[in-house]
Amino acid sequence: MKITGKIISCAKASAICGYRCCDQDPVITAGNARPTDYIMMYPGEYNACDTRQSHLMPVAAYCGGILARCAKECFDQSQCDPLANYKPLDCMSYPLMPKVDGGCVTLFKDDRCPLTETDISESHRETTQKRWQELAAVNPDVLDWLSSLTMDGYTQ
Repeated sequence: MKITGKIISCAKASAICGYRCCDQDPVITAGNARPTDYIMMYPGEYNACDTRQSHLMPVAAYCGGILARCAKECFDQSQCDPLANYKPLDCMSYPLMPKVDGGCVTLFKDDRCPLTETDISESHRETTQKRWQELAAVNPDVLDWLSSLTMDGYTQ
């Protein structure tokens, strides 16, 4: 099962949020930004991306991974598609994010996203969880990274 991260209802909900999930602050200044306000790239992900990631701007190291922003000034975010550009797993998973709970990967939803539980298909949920579990199983750094994340604003 290929994860693309496309959620059909997202285009309709963008009228409410303006694709807020793709609008990261350009710089982190002490005390005014949360890591969940950026694209959280797991350990090794940024270095492993191919040349289709020119729209991703690394901002800071974070818990062994990288916080990045999508450079909307040079990229039409409404056209984001993993077949045309590199789409980080955080973006493909959104509005869901994994968390390690008792050694298992569980999913949390970002409360800032206007999508409802019914807007997020069971297929998206299952595929997202499976992809993160598989990644954590082969890369212990990812499991450690997920365990260290603070997910303010997300609920299970």
